[in-house]
Amino acid sequence: MTDVDGNLIASLPAVAQAENQNFSSALWREGAMGSPDVYISPVHPRPTDGRMATAIVGAVRTPEGNVAGYLGVWVLVERMGKRLSSIDVADHAICQVVDQAGAPLFTKNFAPFTGPAPPRLTKIIDEIRALKNGAIERDGNIYSFTTVDNTGWMTIVEQPRAVAYKPVRDLFDKISIPALWLIVVTFVAALVAGRVARRQAETTRRIEREVIFNEKILANMPSGIALIDPESRHFLQANQAFTEMAKRFGGLPEGRDIYEAIYDEVKIAPSESIERVLAFGTPYQIVEHAFVDRDGMTRFVNVNLLRLQTSEQTIQGVLYLVEDKTRDMTLRQELIGANAAKDHGGRTGSQRRRFARCSPGA
Repeated sequence: MTDVDGNLIASLPAVAQAENQNFSSALWREGAMGSPDVYISPVHPRPTDGRMATAIVGAVRTPEGNVAGYLGVWVLVERMGKRLSSIDVADHAICQVVDQAGAPLFTKNFAPFTGPAPPRLTKIIDEIRALKNGAIERDGNIYSFTTVDNTGWMTIVEQPRAVAYKPVRDLFDKISIPALWLIVVTFVAALVAGRVARRQAETTRRIEREVIFNEKILANMPSGIALIDPESRHFLQANQAFTEMAKRFGGLPEGRDIYEAIYDEVKIAPSESIERVLAFGTPYQIVEHAFVDRDGMTRFVNVNLLRLQTSEQTIQGVLYLVEDKTRDMTLRQELIGANAAKDHGGRTGSQRRRFARCSPGA
């Protein structure tokens, strides 16, 4: 225990009055006065017996925060060495601790270090203290180090490079053959996956081409084509020709979307016919059925209904095929009329010639 100036007041064990002059607070007083916690001094010979020790000191402060004195203890380096020697350190490894002044605490086997450090070790310690944490390689050795919190001290572990990397080499030896097999298997799997990916890409492109091709064919076909869902009875698909027919003479309102409509709203085929096709699979057909469109013109239409199903007999819907035969009907009627007119003209001419031969003046 000391006063505010660091003068010894009392100690355990007691220090003889004659030895008080050897007691000095120069190593710890400034640090303890400025530290809110305890201060750990650099290692130095203890005044009473010269044994290497560090002083752990804390300032005693008044309620106003002023320093009233100091309390501290000396901890012998040899006691710390005994504690550290009980730790199982790896073979061929040297564990060292240096204080904030860069002085090493121990020799081999954790005996107190009392002499000056060799120049080579001093140079390495200075380099380590500048880095604070991490590892370096010097002179064939690996030095791993870290800072001890709140002390400024550092712990250093020195190992020969061969020993430090031995666990890595052992691990590499153990995993090299499995790793080689893994590389081979991965390479083969990558080849197979690449081929599969290429085939999938080719298949995808082919399907896309087929879909685009089919969509173009359906869009440009003059016949109306549509697919009715077997569950909801809504139109799943319909090309432009069918949509126009549904609005022109099927009764579908002009603003009504074909995909929102059900088959009952399009009056081209009877509803009961669609239900029979769904129920029994029997195709339905009407030929040159007459419809009056919204402009009052008569249209002659062929209508076919077919049930679509998979190989597992799953019903996919009813296919609606509508073909406008009005032009064919018109041409046929015109030909029939022309032939009739021709036949009528031929018969009239023959009758006139026979009359002329039978005339008395002939």
